[in-house]
Amino acid sequence: MAVALAVSTIIGSGLLGLPGIAISATSPVDALAGWAVAIALSVPLMLVFLELTRTTGSAGGLATYVGMALGPDARTATAVLLALTFALCIPLGTIMGAAYLAAVLGVGEGAKYPIAAAVIAVATFVNVLGVRSSSAVNALSVAALVALVALVVALNPGHAREGLAMGADLASGSLSPSSWAGLWTATAILFWAFLGWENLSFSGEDLKGSQRSVVAVFVVAFVIVTGLYVLLAAVASGAAAAGLPVDRVAGLLALLPSERGGRAVDALIAVVVVANVNAWVFAASRLWFGMGRDGVFPRGLARLNGAGAPATSLVVLAAIYVGVVAIVGAGLLPLEAGLMLANQNFVVVYMGAVLCLLMFGRGAWRKALAAVALASCGVFVAGFGAMLLVPLAVLVAVAGVARLRRRAAEAAGPA
Repeated sequence: MAVALAVSTIIGSGLLGLPGIAISATSPVDALAGWAVAIALSVPLMLVFLELTRTTGSAGGLATYVGMALGPDARTATAVLLALTFALCIPLGTIMGAAYLAAVLGVGEGAKYPIAAAVIAVATFVNVLGVRSSSAVNALSVAALVALVALVVALNPGHAREGLAMGADLASGSLSPSSWAGLWTATAILFWAFLGWENLSFSGEDLKGSQRSVVAVFVVAFVIVTGLYVLLAAVASGAAAAGLPVDRVAGLLALLPSERGGRAVDALIAVVVVANVNAWVFAASRLWFGMGRDGVFPRGLARLNGAGAPATSLVVLAAIYVGVVAIVGAGLLPLEAGLMLANQNFVVVYMGAVLCLLMFGRGAWRKALAAVALASCGVFVAGFGAMLLVPLAVLVAVAGVARLRRRAAEAAGPA
């Protein structure tokens, strides 16, 4: 079940939407090269999250580790930035998945927003029922993912061969990306596809009974995730090179037998979308639960129901997610801009956690791993520019407020 949670967290709306978005923003060649770079750079980050999950074993996840290394003020700032980023990225990912559901249902483009809200409601309800129900959805999702990718590849063997040939030409140097800017843009967009490893750090308490298998969970999940992405990226790039209209959020539908696809495909897509949102909702609720229990957020968010689920956190977050969906639907926040903002926030948090591992991790292995992961993050950071001021300003402001409050409480003494 832990592997299913990991795979469902990483893959979902990203699997369905990102191949088309990356091709639309750059080109089939740049997108394929971007997939290769994103996969390579994600390896050290995945290993860092593995180490942090083993180290913390807490619902606070990355924020807990930063606090262990840099103190409570840094922990508070990290938790708040992560909380804000989850509140942004979960509804954005749900909208990407809902675009597919709208297409297979044959309804208008605007219907993806109410569909996204409905998916959020379903995922929240499943999580309120407890870990067992959530795990069952995740296990079903892995089977649906494998079946969906296998179907796309089986129906488009020629495009798969063309995409793999393009990949071989890129590896040999006989084919090159159009420019560094194009390659970076594709990589920065596709980084979204590998968000989620950090989510398992927030699930540390739920995985406590399987700590000896944490390494296996991460490694097996990474192999499954990477394999699925490689196959789908090859098919998408090969199809785009052949002129098929896959360069959009729901572009993979062009690779199915008909515009709407069959009932089986529709069902697979629905399961993948709901399960991915379910896994992200699970992780975010654990973060808010952990911070509520520690007094960083209101303590009412740490209230558990009879099934052991942080029901209050789940409901509050669901309201926030639906609000963000409404903002995007009203045109106040473009989807692509939201994706880039969420990605850079995660990169900044990742760099903070990696720096902590580099400075305070014990052993040459951990320090070497942190150094490589820091270099990987640097590749993404290089292109964000002034946008980086947003998450940095949040971190500095929240840490400053937390420090003032802590000093005031210390000066007041015990009640």
